[in-house]
Amino acid sequence: MGRFLIELPGERRAGLTAEEAAVLLETPESREAVVYRIHRVCDDGRWELVGVANATLRRPMCIAYSRSDVRASRQDFDRIVEHAALAPPPCRVDIRLVREPSPGGASITAVWFVEACADAVHAWLSRIDRPPDDPSSGKPMAPDELLSDALQVVKQATLEPRRAAD
Repeated sequence: MGRFLIELPGERRAGLTAEEAAVLLETPESREAVVYRIHRVCDDGRWELVGVANATLRRPMCIAYSRSDVRASRQDFDRIVEHAALAPPPCRVDIRLVREPSPGGASITAVWFVEACADAVHAWLSRIDRPPDDPSSGKPMAPDELLSDALQVVKQATLEPRRAAD
């Protein structure tokens, strides 16, 4: 679902996005906060909650689609952006198309998000229509590997989740 509930002493905040929860956790009064991810909302109004370590709302994760051809990587990038227009991501994701500048260097379409949203982002990405013979599959990658000065950023975008008022 990509929404969080935070219990503070004497207060409870529900329905927060990962970004809103991370900002709230940076305040001094949140030292004793307990964080839950809203896993499912039942028909009778009950919520299924999953405990979340506070650090996972700040720790980045990355899923990378590697290609030997920059055109195929551009198609991956565009396909993810088009998917987000029809079905917004569960939390904010940054998408980057990077390539090694050397001739014949690999191209990577990388999807960045906070670790707390990993399951929801994986599920969201799995719904993207991909050709059956597509050899590229998303693989977890350390974000530090994609921050190298040796990689050239070709394209980037930030995809936002649907807000509660939408």
